[in-house]
Amino acid sequence: MGQQQLLLLVLGIVIVAMAVVSGIESINYARKRFNLEALTHTSVRLASDAQAWLQRPTAFGGGSPIGASASDFAGAALDLFLLGYPSDAGSYSDVHGYYMAEVSGSDFVITAVTSLDVDDPQRNVVCTIVSGTREDHILVTPNPPTGTCSGDGGNDGGTGGETPGDGGGNPGDGGDGGNPGGGGNPGDGGDDSDDDDDNSGHGGGGDDDDD
Repeated sequence: MGQQQLLLLVLGIVIVAMAVVSGIESINYARKRFNLEALTHTSVRLASDAQAWLQRPTAFGGGSPIGASASDFAGAALDLFLLGYPSDAGSYSDVHGYYMAEVSGSDFVITAVTSLDVDDPQRNVVCTIVSGTREDHILVTPNPPTGTCSGDGGNDGGTGGETPGDGGGNPGDGGDGGNPGGGGNPGDGGDDSDDDDDNSGHGGGGDDDDD
């Protein structure tokens, strides 16, 4: 009886431990997911504010010259402070993380991170690239594979590179259709003519008359 009770006790401890570990993992996953959504929401809000700044005339503190409208951020001296967010050394922070922004080429790039510790297992990274004033000019990339923000032009180049490769294969198929090579049938015909010569050159003509 004592051994059975000891076995049941050990089994109960194992089950409870597994349940605790599973619960902790679920809580950590949910917390990281919630943080990612919060960073994304704030990043999109910053991007919308940057678009509004770009459309506002310079006389009212915006980025568009009087009588014209800017279509991108090339040459714009824009940071989070100009958008109305208090920043410390160029970064803005809230309860969810830190936000850094800069003008890169003609884009306004916003990087949001949960913490500044790159080894933090709960760390999220959200990259937001604003390339213009339209809604589809905002590109949000949560947790990019490289862990840094970059443009998406490489994907377009990769897609374009595949198409020529596929098209290149078709000429190869056309080469197989080189029935002209199959035109080796004339060579077969040549054998027939040799046979006709061996038999009789006039015999073939007789066959034509019969036809």
